[in-house]
Amino acid sequence: MDMFKKITKLSLGLVSVSLLSCSGEKAFDNLSLTASQYKGYIVVSSVTTDPSTGPGIVSLFKPDGTYVTTLRDYFVSSNQWASGLSFAPPNEVLASIGQTGSSRIERINLSTGVVDTFYSGARISGNPNRNLVKTSDGSFFLAEYAAHTIEKFDKHGGYIGTPFINTATTTDANTCTLSNPWGLAVIPADATNPERLVAISYGAAGRLSVFNATDGSCITHTTAAPFDSGAPTAVAYHKGQNKILVTFSTTHTVWACDVNGTNCTRIWNTTGTTLNTPRAIAIDQEDNIYIGSSGTDTIYKLTWAGGANQMQFVGSGTLIGPSTFTNNPQAIGIIE
Repeated sequence: MDMFKKITKLSLGLVSVSLLSCSGEKAFDNLSLTASQYKGYIVVSSVTTDPSTGPGIVSLFKPDGTYVTTLRDYFVSSNQWASGLSFAPPNEVLASIGQTGSSRIERINLSTGVVDTFYSGARISGNPNRNLVKTSDGSFFLAEYAAHTIEKFDKHGGYIGTPFINTATTTDANTCTLSNPWGLAVIPADATNPERLVAISYGAAGRLSVFNATDGSCITHTTAAPFDSGAPTAVAYHKGQNKILVTFSTTHTVWACDVNGTNCTRIWNTTGTTLNTPRAIAIDQEDNIYIGSSGTDTIYKLTWAGGANQMQFVGSGTLIGPSTFTNNPQAIGIIE
């Protein structure tokens, strides 16, 4: 964020927020919605700089993109920002704070505004943390970027494993090797498969790993195209097409693949004028796709009914931003 944006945010009063440094304080007041009325609302984490070094803001928006309130404002600290977001039923949002010295997972109550700590301890070290996703039983996975591991926490914030998934995990003939894991997605169980965790390793030569979400065993791993170039970053599960959608931040593309990372098809390709440096993706219960574009400071809303290069904007496409609240978007959460 340039200095003008920062001054505008702090001195001209774009929002009325409490600048917080301690858990247990209230991030916002006077929201009258009940938990069920938050369904479809969108939570966005923004950060001042690219690459992301903080500080940042977590904000709440209506399904139509209208700004509601700021849930957390980390300008009180020079290096804090939320690198991952996940909905925790019935009315809370979890935010992973991704910096050394302040690593933790916060819990934000949408009904009361109270912020407290979901987890803070030796299991997470920052440098930074990345995506945070929820499983069917209410537990959560967190990607540890520099540690090359994935942590798991139960719904009460208790950690599972030390870590739950190591850098290299070998099961039978399959070896999954994490290298700067960033994007995470949970694939539901079906008649023949357990619930699975898909992890995208970021980098000029990236990779995709699929794990059993229950025991952390390696199911499959690939470094083949398209994951071997273009900096794969974020991933989400599209239930209507039973595909995973992966954003590539340096080629400004989006690909759809089978849930094991094969049969990949490019579904979005531009010169970078719209989906520029896409680093965040989320899909709601109706299969609407939300992509955070760091290059344009914008959240776009799209749909995809299958087929190559056939992802389409909903309306104008620009749902939120560009603004302080979407500056270099790091994570998007949808209230279910």
